[in-house]
This record gives sequence, C-alpha cells and structure tokens, in this order.
Amino acid sequence: MGFIRGSLLQLKRAALFLLALLLIGPLSAHAQHRSPELEKLMPRYDKPPPEVLRLIEAVRSGRFKPPPIVRKYTKHSEKASAETGQNATMLAHIQGSEGAPIKKPLSSDKGKQDIGSAYSNIPKPQKPTKAPNLPRCSENRSIVAAKITDEPPKDLLDDLLVLSAAAPEVPGNAFGAATKVARYNAGSSDPLSLKLFQMGLKCLPFRARSYKQRSVQDMGKNALLNFDESPEKGKLDARISASIDKWLRE
Repeated sequence: MGFIRGSLLQLKRAALFLLALLLIGPLSAHAQHRSPELEKLMPRYDKPPPEVLRLIEAVRSGRFKPPPIVRKYTKHSEKASAETGQNATMLAHIQGSEGAPIKKPLSSDKGKQDIGSAYSNIPKPQKPTKAPNLPRCSENRSIVAAKITDEPPKDLLDDLLVLSAAAPEVPGNAFGAATKVARYNAGSSDPLSLKLFQMGLKCLPFRARSYKQRSVQDMGKNALLNFDESPEKGKLDARISASIDKWLRE
C-alpha cells in the first residue's frame, strides 16, 4: 500500500509539471513571466526530478500499472461513482476467473426451509382414533395436585368422576350431590373418551375434585367415596360397597 500511495503522489507531481509546460511553454524561456498562482503549483526546477522520470519510464515499459478502478455503489442509488483503490471502501467480494467459489450466506427464508426440511422426516405423533384400554388403578389413594391456601378444602368448585363404561348405573347421589360422572368407553371413537385419554387419564376409576383451597385427585376405591360431609376423609356409600368389584372394573 505504501508503494501505491507513493506512486500516486509522484503521478500527481508529474501531471502538475506537464500542465505547467502546456500553459507557459518552455520553462527556461518564460521563467520570468510566471504568475504567483503558478509559482505555488510548480516545483522549483526546470525539468522532472529523477524519481518522476523513472516512474514515467516504468509506465511506458509496462512494469508499473496504476491501481484498478473500483466502482462504489451507494445503498440508495444505482449510480456508480469511480474512485481509486486508495480511498475506496470494500463493499463485496468479487470472484475472479480463476478464483475459488465464494460461499453465500443463507437468507432467512432459505434458512427456515433448511431447518424445516431437517425435521420433515421425523414421524409426528399420531392422535388415537379409538380410546385405548385403561387398566384398573393399582393403588387406592388421594393426592393434592395443587395447593392454593393452607386452609382445609371446603368450598367445592368442581367434581368429576370417571368410571368404566361397563360399571353399573349410579344410584342417586351415592358419590356426592354435586358429583358429575363421565364414562370411559375403551375401543370406541367417543370424543369424550378420547379427550380424557389425551388429558392424561391412565387408570380407572379416577376422580378430580377442585376446591378454592386446593385440587385433589383420587384413584381406585378413594375415587368412589362420598366427600359431601368430609372433603378430607370421605365415606363409601353402602350401595357401592355391596358391589365394589363391579365399580372397580376396567
């Protein structure tokens, strides 16, 4: 870069010298008529210095070539302005006739397509078209699914009991005055059964009770208790205990 800058400076000096020759003729004959402006522009000699002569000879012989012209495109205009490589700003890589291919970055849309294609062969989970068979709950227990306050459960908001479709008809309010009973029909395309399975139902019978103070899940025999008198203990109705195995069937 230092060589190129020095060469450009010498070219400018040579150009000024030639301009002076054209304007005032031979320097030796008209030196006395130089204007103050030309005195400022012209060097203090009557012939080019040795370095300028060497540069002119190098250009004539082809040993020196001026820097290439770089076309600079502005962002908001398609007009190209030419300037020398000394002050030009590199805006892009340009592949020559013998250059290696330049890898282009993926656009945002192309990148999204590549990411999508990478996962296109992964099989998506299929939703069941029929409700699968569910086993009988292996444990008789109640768990607190969500605790809102430390107060005991007393203000019932919702109570849903899920029984097998093969279970007997519910006698009156055997499970509770506000208890809703849903039937899970295994092997069918019943929308409610499919929805219950997709929500995480894993065994029967199952019950979900929601109070202002907490949410409780009951499984097995605990799901068959009546909690109207005591939300924490519950009581098995005599009509249910008489045929308990029928209520626990899958």
